[in-house]
Amino acid sequence: MGTSVPLGTLYGITIKVHPTFVLLVIWVMYQWGFAAGAGLRFPVIALAPLGDIFASVLLHELAHARVAQRYGLTVQDIVL
Repeated sequence: MGTSVPLGTLYGITIKVHPTFVLLVIWVMYQWGFAAGAGLRFPVIALAPLGDIFASVLLHELAHARVAQRYGLTVQDIVL
């Protein structure tokens, strides 16, 4: 996925985020904040659970990649 933005490298695996993740952030801020009538404060607070979900998915996929490396496969990148 050539349009993905690299975040860094762990264990020789490049971690990338697809640009559509920005759309998810905007949607969460709108749905959990403005559409719910909570004003500007709640959308910012709502990003914490989104960050937690992002971190857990990253760790999950990194675990898959590490197991693949243990079995001798080459893992170049993870795109979230």
